[in-house]
Amino acid sequence: MAGAVFFQKQTPALQLRVLRRKTQEEAQAVTPRRSAAPAATFAGTIVLRACRSAPLRLPLHTAEHTQHTINTYAHNMKSNRTFTSILALALASFALVPAAQADDQTSSTTPVYRAGNWRGYGRQFQQKMAQNTAELNKGTAKLIFIGDSITDAFNNRGSAVWKKYYAPRDAINLGLSGDRTQNALFRLKDLPLNKVKPKVVVVMMGVNNITSRYDGKSTPQAAANGIKAVVETMQKAWPSAKFLVLHTFPAGFAPNDSDRKKIVAINAVLPSLVKKLKNVTVLDINKVFLDASGKIPRNLYADDLHPSSEGYQLWAKAMEPTLAKLLGDKPIAP
Repeated sequence: MAGAVFFQKQTPALQLRVLRRKTQEEAQAVTPRRSAAPAATFAGTIVLRACRSAPLRLPLHTAEHTQHTINTYAHNMKSNRTFTSILALALASFALVPAAQADDQTSSTTPVYRAGNWRGYGRQFQQKMAQNTAELNKGTAKLIFIGDSITDAFNNRGSAVWKKYYAPRDAINLGLSGDRTQNALFRLKDLPLNKVKPKVVVVMMGVNNITSRYDGKSTPQAAANGIKAVVETMQKAWPSAKFLVLHTFPAGFAPNDSDRKKIVAINAVLPSLVKKLKNVTVLDINKVFLDASGKIPRNLYADDLHPSSEGYQLWAKAMEPTLAKLLGDKPIAP
């Protein structure tokens, strides 16, 4: 039982290494008899399907690596009986892993590890989690931001704005590029939120749930539900905090862009959803990013989704009066 608990606490990458080592040791301990490559390949497929459908912590791309590993072992194994025992070991090991659903891009309110290739977490996730864990453990944060790449980019395009407006307020940036609401919920589960008592939490996300640019498949209603779930999760950790929920920022330079229309639909339902929650203020600053015709000026966005450095300045300026009031601070002049 102690071994199972230890295995359960490890990262997916370490779990896979342990599984591979166990599998190799089991294979080497058995006397070869006859080829089991077909059975092994079939069994590998079973493992992969189990990884995709069962409530596992291992992400899909890890499952695919497991399939490759099993098929490689198949060429070196000589006994069906041997591989059957190893498969049993693999499935038993998977059964010890904490639950997390496969990222089907539709379940916006359920914590999901972000699977895939470039959209997978990998090193980016590990570095961000380590950084945020260290920041939270200091216990000094008064201000928290949560979101996706738009929030995450305060570390680069918005760095001057962050240094001026938010660093003096002991702010922590929990934004992570590529995250949908379900992915943010997954990260929040493993962060030491109880180490801090922020005064204000700023929430701005939702575009990755719906944007065709990144294969988002949620409906606008589902995306809004996901934003609400993020707020509710953080409220459980910080019941006395005030939440500033921003309308999802516009995307697409033209007002008739398909993603823009979906974002308008998100923002149409979001206020009524989150205003029902305690200590929530909803703020719409989207007009600062648009000209009179509804287009996004090219100087305000780095691309058709992410604000430029000038766009971050407008964000901070527009949000500052409301944010300062919630913090009990004197507004910082532009």
